[in-house]
Amino acid sequence: METILFEGPVSLTELELLAAGEHDGSSHNLLFVHEIQGPLEPALLDRALRWLAERHEGFRTSFVQVGGEWRRRVHRSTPLTLEVVDLSSREDPEAEARSMALALGARAMDRGQPLLIQPRLFRLGEGRFWWVSYGDHVVLDGTSFGTCMAELLGAYLEIERTGAAPSLPAAVQPREHFARLEASLAPLREAPGAWLRKEPPDGFPLRPDASRPGGLDPAGGRLPMMLGDTGALDDFSRARGVSRGAPMLVAVALGLSELAGRPDVAFTTIRSGRRGAGAQGVVGCLAWGDSFPVRVEGTLGAMLERADAFLRDDEPWRMLYIPMAAPASGRIVVNINRFPMGLNFPGFVTFLRPDVLPEVRMWRAHDLLLQLFPMPGALHGVARYRASMFEPATMARLGETMGRTLAALLADPSTPAGAIVGR
Repeated sequence: METILFEGPVSLTELELLAAGEHDGSSHNLLFVHEIQGPLEPALLDRALRWLAERHEGFRTSFVQVGGEWRRRVHRSTPLTLEVVDLSSREDPEAEARSMALALGARAMDRGQPLLIQPRLFRLGEGRFWWVSYGDHVVLDGTSFGTCMAELLGAYLEIERTGAAPSLPAAVQPREHFARLEASLAPLREAPGAWLRKEPPDGFPLRPDASRPGGLDPAGGRLPMMLGDTGALDDFSRARGVSRGAPMLVAVALGLSELAGRPDVAFTTIRSGRRGAGAQGVVGCLAWGDSFPVRVEGTLGAMLERADAFLRDDEPWRMLYIPMAAPASGRIVVNINRFPMGLNFPGFVTFLRPDVLPEVRMWRAHDLLLQLFPMPGALHGVARYRASMFEPATMARLGETMGRTLAALLADPSTPAGAIVGR
């Protein structure tokens, strides 16, 4: 039987990641580790995983170059099975699991094989497991991860209860989503229009610290940030009638302004690929970005309105390019992750292990990646930055300014933006 179900073009998002793979290697890998405590049945979890792989083509997709062009191949099936590693008899099972998980995350994946999502289950002892989510970003983004985890756990519980996997409406596949998107954008490509313009005009390159040489060395650093109360920010946004992400964009703008010593800043925010209800359940990488150029002036409330207008701008021309590739503002990327980080597994104690983190390796396209996690009780932030350009103290200043901005915005939106950054 023919093993290839479909072969066709790749999307612009996938093309950027595929083209960068030669330089970036394992830095495009995704690695999340959750601890599960309870009477987990690995055989049932394996059945649920197989069902998920049949449902979503990302588990069965590979990428090959044909005639110098990248092509997507969707396979009819995948040899994916849940690898269960029993470490319960080891002297220090957790240390062994940590070492193996980090080694897994540091290994570049073969994109020519349909195994670009490869979870593992480590058994550390009686009723204690680590679920290691490991995959290539070219087939999985943050929203996809949340979708997969929710469906996997739902399938596990249904198989446990009834002996059969759940019956769900057919999933929209990435190739179907991109085909519809391309059809909707074709008329725009045929005529000149706003999509041709580049933003921002000067690209806003953030200067490296004086003590750093700069350059594209992939070695990076990671700095966690605590930026405020998520609930208070959400209540404030609802009361003002603005997007929940708008206060965060204002905070990032003032943080960058503080570092750059200039009022005009720009950065890429990842949002475009998930526009519309049809994209929400797609398991794939839809992380397209829009460049947000803004001048730090006026009141915080006025800046909030500009950020909200940007987030609500759904002009289709924005989907025709990915500013994170060019211009230079794409070297600073903000990703607001509103997907569930926990497993929410009824009958079990489950929690994320944020202490199991691979070494930071920066993409060639990014110098600074700010990931914001609006979680219950607190807005967490993580700055991943190029070590050849920035010091930890610089990232700490960024986080302090962002936190100060959000606190001032909640207290009094009429506060002048210059009062936060000293101008």
